Amino acid sequence: MYSLILPTYKNPKYLKLCVDSILDNSYYKTHQLCIHINGYDQESIDYLKNLINITNSDIIYTISEENIGLTEATLMCVKNAKYEKIIVANDDQYFSKNWDYNLHQWEIELNKKFPDYVYVIGYRMTEPL
Repeated sequence: MYSLILPTYKNPKYLKLCVDSILDNSYYKTHQLCIHINGYDQESIDYLKNLINITNSDIIYTISEENIGLTEATLMCVKNAKYEKIIVANDDQYFSKNWDYNLHQWEIELNKKFPDYVYVIGYRMTEPL
C-alpha cells in the first residue's frame, strides 16, 4: 500500500503517538514505516526496537548521530521506501481511524477522473485557538 516517511528529531513522545496511531487506526495492515531518528535519541530507538519485536509491522529505521536536517532525514527514509505510493508525515501527526481506507477510496475516484495524472496530496495542520 503506502510507505510512510517519518523523520523525527528528539521527539519520542509524539513519535510514539504518531506511530501508534498509524498501527492502531490503519484499515490495511500492509504499510511500511520508514523512520529516521535525526540526532541520537535513545528513547525513540528503544521504542522502535521494542515495537519491531512485539509486532509484525514493517518498520525500518535509520539513525544519524547529529542533526542532519529535515530534508536529509526525509531522503534517508525515502531511500528505504518499498512502495510506489509515499506519504511524508511529521512525527507529531495523528492518523485517524481508517485514514488509509478513505485515502485509497479517494484515490480510486481521482484515478477514474484523471487516469493519466500523477498527483500530490497535501494536508493542513489545524490547531485549537
